[in-house]
Amino acid sequence: MWALWIALATAGTGPWVPGTGVANVYIGLEGDQFNNLSSPTDSGRQTLPVGEGISTITASGTITYGVAPRLEAELRIPYSASHANRDDAADCLALGLEACETTHTVGVLEANVKGLIFDEVAGAPLSLALGGIVRFGGLAAPFRARLTNAGEGTTDLGGKLAAGRSFSLGGEGGYWSTSLDLFYLHRIPNTRTFPLQVGSRRVPGDHVGASFEAFFSPRGVLAFGPAVSAQHRLSGVNFSEIEVNDPDRLGALRTTLVSAGLKALVRDNRNNVFVVSLWRTAYSVNNPSDQIIVSIGMSLNDVLRKRNRTD
Repeated sequence: MWALWIALATAGTGPWVPGTGVANVYIGLEGDQFNNLSSPTDSGRQTLPVGEGISTITASGTITYGVAPRLEAELRIPYSASHANRDDAADCLALGLEACETTHTVGVLEANVKGLIFDEVAGAPLSLALGGIVRFGGLAAPFRARLTNAGEGTTDLGGKLAAGRSFSLGGEGGYWSTSLDLFYLHRIPNTRTFPLQVGSRRVPGDHVGASFEAFFSPRGVLAFGPAVSAQHRLSGVNFSEIEVNDPDRLGALRTTLVSAGLKALVRDNRNNVFVVSLWRTAYSVNNPSDQIIVSIGMSLNDVLRKRNRTD
C-alpha cells in the first residue's frame, strides 16, 4: 500500500504500477521563474540576464491506467503560459526572433508504457521496471526560438529504467520509500544542417536524465523527503557559438541542468494524494542558473471504480 500511493502521487516516476483496470488521474499546476542563464566561456562561466526575469505557469493532466497486473500506460498533457517581465529589455532585443514574447501553447505531449520486471511484494529485493517513452512537441514548435518556449518542437523516442524500494516503519502505517529513474531520449532533429563556424550538426541532440526521490512517513498519512533531478543533452555548443538568427538556436545548445527539491504528500482516507514540491537549480550549463519551481497537484485514485459506484 505504501508503494501504491507513492506511485499515485509521483505520476511518471518510480517502478510501481497501479494494477489491472485501475485508472489514476493527476492534475497539477507548476510555476517557475528565473532571471539568468549560465553559459561557459573561454575565460570561465558567464551569467546572462534575460528580460529582467522570465515566469512560466504550466497546468498539466496525467492519466495512468493499469493494462495488466504489472503493466501500465500513461499519458501527460501540459499547457504553458510564459512571459518576460520586460520583453523590450536590451538582452531580449539583441537575441531577436521574438525571444521574450509572451507564449501560450500546449507543451510536449508524452505517452509512456511501463512494465514491472521485479516486484518487492513478490519477494524481490527491490521493484524494477522497464518502460518506453514517446513525446510529441510539434504544437510548441513555432515558438522554439524563444526563451519563453515550451520545448524544441521535436518528436522523441526513448526508454526508461526505474527502481524502487519501500519499507514499513512499524504498526502505525508508517513507511519510507526511495526510487531512482534513468531515461534516454532519441530526438528526431528539426535540422541536420545547423550552421556552425566549423561545419554543421543535427539539432537538437539526444538527451539523458535521472531523478531520485526519497520519502519518509511516520504514520502513512503525511510523507516528505528530498528529490533530485538531472538532465543532459549529449551534443551541442555554447551560447557564444550559436547562429542567433536560426530558429533552432536554443536546440543547438549543449545543456545540463541539475535541480534539487523537497516534496510533501498528504493522503486522504480514499488514497487520494495532495502533492506539493519546491525545486531550485543546483547546477546548470546553458540553462537557467537561478530557477525556482513551485508545484502543487492532486492525484485521484481509481477514478473508474469510484464512478461505477456512483452509478
